[in-house]
Amino acid sequence: MSKLFQCQLIGTGTAGLSFIIALINKIKHATAEQQPKLQTLFDSLIAIEGNDKAGGVLDSYQINANTNADEIVSCLQDGTPFAALREHYLQQPETQHPLIPLPEVGKLMLQPVAKIVTELLGERLLRNTKVDRIEVDANEVRSFDDSGQLLASSKKMVLCCGG
Repeated sequence: MSKLFQCQLIGTGTAGLSFIIALINKIKHATAEQQPKLQTLFDSLIAIEGNDKAGGVLDSYQINANTNADEIVSCLQDGTPFAALREHYLQQPETQHPLIPLPEVGKLMLQPVAKIVTELLGERLLRNTKVDRIEVDANEVRSFDDSGQLLASSKKMVLCCGG
């Protein structure tokens, strides 16, 4: 892979998904002057996920906490590819309780989130790909797999890898 991306995102679990959602929200609300720069960042983003689908292991989240269903989807704004997911999620019977356990959130959200992110990124989402080594110099960040093969080169990197 010889293309130099603007940014590579390592991990598309909850933290990585938050980065993607926030970037899409920023694009939607950007001024005419800011919008092209943000859109270029998104269009030149490559995501590397160690599992077979985007979303990481959201469906087997082990944090034993509860949260309000509305808070989970408050970042999924109208006019973005994630708006329909918000409506789908809030229609589920499990979300009608005052608090919902985070592992349950994962079970309800993983497939829809994975589908949206996969469609948005297309070939720029590398699945079943583990990053073994990262090299950083003044102008470039490079990620490699365990055989030493270059996975991606970029100007910036966001690390969102969990356990």
